[in-house]
Amino acid sequence: MRFANGKLFSGGKDGKVNCIDTGSRTVTMCVDFGCLVRAVDFDMDTLLVGQRDGTITCCKDGNKKNIMSSHSDGEVWGLAQDINGNIVTSGDDNKVMFWNPVTRTHS
Repeated sequence: MRFANGKLFSGGKDGKVNCIDTGSRTVTMCVDFGCLVRAVDFDMDTLLVGQRDGTITCCKDGNKKNIMSSHSDGEVWGLAQDINGNIVTSGDDNKVMFWNPVTRTHS
């Protein structure tokens, strides 16, 4: 939960974040992230949401952008570096992820 500017931001198991106006006690916004919400932060006009699968999503002006991803469940089983310096990981979530350490992104 996060309280800012007279609004309460709350996320839960349903994967949704609700913005509640504490003055009128009404939901003014609902954003669906599709995965259990673990953490919520809000500053000015930017909503940051941490999800159970390790994804951190930035939501601004109705646009959502994942700014961090990870192996969603369990352990990382494999780690290697390719010839270009990219990192490759595998996990018991059946994912293989390619990471670029320069841009700090994955594909």
